[in-house]
Amino acid sequence: AHWWALQLEHSKDVVAQAQAVVGLAGQLAAGSQAMADYIATVLAGVMRNPAVFCRVRVDAALALGRASAVCRGDRPLRELLTYTRERLYDPLTGLLRPNSFADLAEALLSQALTASLAAVRDADGFTPPQVLELLLDILASNDNSSNPLDDGHWLAGLVAALGQLRLRNTAELAKVLHVVDRQLAHEEVVTTHNAVLGCACLTTATNLAVQLQHPAAAAVLDSVAQLLLSYTGSAAGTAAAVAPVPALAGFSAAAGVADSSVREQQMMAAAYSCLLRVAAAKSEAALRGLAAAAMQAAAAAAAAVPVAAAANAMDADKQQQQQQQ
Repeated sequence: AHWWALQLEHSKDVVAQAQAVVGLAGQLAAGSQAMADYIATVLAGVMRNPAVFCRVRVDAALALGRASAVCRGDRPLRELLTYTRERLYDPLTGLLRPNSFADLAEALLSQALTASLAAVRDADGFTPPQVLELLLDILASNDNSSNPLDDGHWLAGLVAALGQLRLRNTAELAKVLHVVDRQLAHEEVVTTHNAVLGCACLTTATNLAVQLQHPAAAAVLDSVAQLLLSYTGSAAGTAAAVAPVPALAGFSAAAGVADSSVREQQMMAAAYSCLLRVAAAKSEAALRGLAAAAMQAAAAAAAAVPVAAAANAMDADKQQQQQQQ
């Protein structure tokens, strides 16, 4: 790990720096806790250093996010949370700063920070509550009023980050789906370039429904399938409404009239792709149910075999006693 750190610090070649980031990330699970903290410190220093090429800083941030799954400590999470708040929030007011995309490198890094936070997992394999609250607050408090550039891709990245979360319960799922529903309505009113925000919303809803481990998962999958079907109409300019579904906590979006053929085709392609994933998830759930039923039947049959053998042995003993008499 020290050799990778030296290469990352002293090499002026961008490819060598990127390779060093990958090498350091691979050493996180193999070393001790002290070594993991050292690697996290090195990666955080690269992420914070404005003199480093932006893509290398992005790789370092993403490596920190993925490191939480294999690192025994919470150092990666603390580094990401601290730096995200420093970059995006005003230290005096504590409010989210207005969007500014004048510096492309800084904009790419901000986008990578949200994706890195979405990749963080706790000891149980779920998204920490502080990460969920931070991402929801960034999306709810987004302010693009003073920014001359469009924030469609920034919002799409935030929504896509929500789709990578591993939620602990249905209460957290309801919060996320409510925010996604608002962004989907935003796409219908204020369209984005090539419907990038709408496609991200459909993909996020599908991701959350597919990975849900809950008795209501089948109902959620059916509701998401209805939502996706509303965006697969072949007739242009036809609005397909979706009935409110309690399982989706008010997911009431509708496929509005497309502003352009490109936008309509993008939404339709995303909807068909997500429908395939929903169908595969439903088939997998059905197969798991059949497998569980078969295992229960096999266990019942195995339990019945000793009983039948004992009954046959008792009958044989009785016959032998009768013959002796």
